[in-house]
Amino acid sequence: LAAGALSRIRAAEQRVELRTLERTAEFRQAVLSSVSHDLRTPLATILTSASTLRAFGDTLPEETVARAYADIEGEALRMNRFIVGLLDMIRVDGGGLEPDLHALDVLEVLDRCLGRPDLQGLEVARAWPTEPVMVLADPLLLERALDNVLDNAWRYAGAAGPVEVAVAAGAGTVTVRITDSGPGLPVEALGRMFDKFYRGSAAGRGDGGAGLGLSIARGFVEAMGGRVAAMPGPAGGLRLQLELPAAPTPIGRCA
Repeated sequence: LAAGALSRIRAAEQRVELRTLERTAEFRQAVLSSVSHDLRTPLATILTSASTLRAFGDTLPEETVARAYADIEGEALRMNRFIVGLLDMIRVDGGGLEPDLHALDVLEVLDRCLGRPDLQGLEVARAWPTEPVMVLADPLLLERALDNVLDNAWRYAGAAGPVEVAVAAGAGTVTVRITDSGPGLPVEALGRMFDKFYRGSAAGRGDGGAGLGLSIARGFVEAMGGRVAAMPGPAGGLRLQLELPAAPTPIGRCA
C-alpha cells in the first residue's frame, strides 16, 4: 500500500513538473515571437531615420529632420515600454513581487496617471468623491497597474468618445471602474483579456501594444490582495474593474 501511494505521489509530481516545463516553453516561445515583432519594427525605423539623418541631414528640410528625430524618440520609447513590460511579466510569473503596502489616496494616483503627457488628448469623465479614498496598496505597483489599464482604454476609446473613470468605496473594498467608448469585445473574448500577449481584434489608436499590459495589471493588483475583471460597458465599449482593499483607517492625503 505504501509503495503504491508513493508511486502515485511521484506520478502526480511528474505531471506537475511536465506541465510547468510546458508552460515555460510556451511562455518562452511567446516571448520570442513577440520580441521578433515588437522590437524589429521600431529598430528598423530607428536605423532608417538615423542613417538618413547622418547621410542627408544637412540638406533635408527642417520639417523632415524634426519628423525623423520624433520617429527615433517615439520608437525608442515604444521599445522601452515593451522591455519594461517583459520585465514586469517576469516578476509576476516568477513570484518575485513583494508589495510594500501603504495607506494611500487612490484619487491622487489616478490624477498622476491621467496627467501623463501622452494621455492629454484623451477625453476623461471623472466620477469620484471630492474626499480622499484610501486604499491599502503598493504605490508603484498600483500606479503601474492603472497606467496599463488606462493605456488599454486610450487605444480603444475611439476618436470621439470619452473614457469614464469612476471610484466608489464599499465595505472594506474600493472599486475603480475604467469604461471606454470603443467597439468593445465579444463576450467570449472577455475571458482572454488578461492572457499574456493577447491583443484585441478591434482597431484602436497607437501601436496596439505588446499584449502584456492587462496581464501585468492583474498580476500587480492580485499581489496587493485585489481583483480585476473585464465586462461590457453599460453603453457599449469595455469596462475594466479593479477592486482594491480599503485602508483600515483614513490617515489623510498622501503626497
